[in-house]
Amino acid sequence: MASAGISAGTLSQTMSVTSPLRSQPNSPSVSQDVSELAAKAELRRQIGELDATLCELRADAHPTPLGIASIGGGPARLLSLDQLESLRDQLASAAEDARAALTQLRASQEEA
Repeated sequence: MASAGISAGTLSQTMSVTSPLRSQPNSPSVSQDVSELAAKAELRRQIGELDATLCELRADAHPTPLGIASIGGGPARLLSLDQLESLRDQLASAAEDARAALTQLRASQEEA
């Protein structure tokens, strides 16, 4: 970049001046973007916890399958806020179903 006549310091200053996040910190779109990022981060955390819960429930039932379908499979992709909420809700429902199936499995094993 030095050959183009722009030093690293000048480039850094130019980028910080033209960056929409730095030039308009109090604009509604920036706060909305930050809020959406925070919401997505929280949803990803919840999804991770639910996925771990499902794994534990399946492991507790092993070798008997619980009959709970896998959720969210497929190639890696970026999800919108709505898609993350939907995935979280599907995982929460699957975890509830898995808990019920594991309870029923344990009850039937105790009877035997």
